[in-house]
Amino acid sequence: MFINKPKKIIFSSDPVVIDIPKPAKNFIPKWYSKSERYHGGEPQYHSNLNTNKSVKTCVPFLDTLTTGYMFELSIDVVIKQELDGPNFASPLQPTPIDVRNPAQNPLIPIPLGCSPHHFIWKIPHCFKTPKGYSLLVTHPLNRFDLPFVTMSGIVDADNAIGKGNFPFFLKDGFEGIIHAGTPIAQIIPFKRDDWESVRDDSLNLEGEKRNFMAARTIKDGYYKLTSWHKKEYN
Repeated sequence: MFINKPKKIIFSSDPVVIDIPKPAKNFIPKWYSKSERYHGGEPQYHSNLNTNKSVKTCVPFLDTLTTGYMFELSIDVVIKQELDGPNFASPLQPTPIDVRNPAQNPLIPIPLGCSPHHFIWKIPHCFKTPKGYSLLVTHPLNRFDLPFVTMSGIVDADNAIGKGNFPFFLKDGFEGIIHAGTPIAQIIPFKRDDWESVRDDSLNLEGEKRNFMAARTIKDGYYKLTSWHKKEYN
């Protein structure tokens, strides 16, 4: 019997940092866990088959929260607003964030609702993927509740990548503590392949047929049963 062995991503950390990055499934936010599958508790059906489903019935949304791994903040960071912009401090040194000179990126658009001051996360990890695999490193997907926006990058990591910096912007006016353990960047491995886009309008009919099959009963789960593939990140 053929057993598909999992690919291995290798992490290392500074000796004083307790953990290597953990699977993203360990960081599912409380607001998602507390959400009901149906607003009001029970499904409601109407003549047009619209229901009171919540985002918790959407498997693709759940996949965004559980795919890959997370860089997490190693120690608390206290943010205070000063006359010259946000200031930060930590109970231990060195602090895990730093200022980046905005002159390095004078034309980069500032994320909506964020302060124009440029910051970096100082990542205390090295990492390596199997041959032919890269990493998408991005803001934790769908985590708009976090008081910062981490910028995205793609890292070809099949040669060991040393400790580095990931740029981010703070939400405008934010003051408070960003606690140790907060996810600051999501790490999604993917295989490098060459791609070519092709137009095929017959997909319209195939898509409509699948929409019909999904809507022909009131039972949920057509996508999960027919298209979804379980992903494992440990």
